[in-house]
Amino acid sequence: MNNKKLSGSAEESNVHVKIDFHQAVNTKKQLLIGEIDVLKLIKGINSFSQMRRKELELREDLKKESGELHELVRLFLRNMPKIQDEDRTKIKEDLASINRREVIESDLDSIREKLGRLGGI
Repeated sequence: MNNKKLSGSAEESNVHVKIDFHQAVNTKKQLLIGEIDVLKLIKGINSFSQMRRKELELREDLKKESGELHELVRLFLRNMPKIQDEDRTKIKEDLASINRREVIESDLDSIREKLGRLGGI
């Protein structure tokens, strides 16, 4: 009796399967195509990682510049002269009177032009 263990021992025999030439070529092609796909996947992952790092750097730069701009605007507004309510009212009245004068002058010019065409003045 032969007391050889069949599983898990170093004394196991190798099993060989015979395949025809065309099957071997097709199998080899499939393996190579699989390797290409894996390499493309790795390349894509690396590209994504680089773009993601660049995006994060740009976001940090934008955040920094936005904070600086916010600070400049805050300082600008703080240093602007304060206008009292009376001054605001006066400015609005002045603008309204300027607009009225411009409208009146424009109307006068229009009337003079019409008179000139009619042979008036």
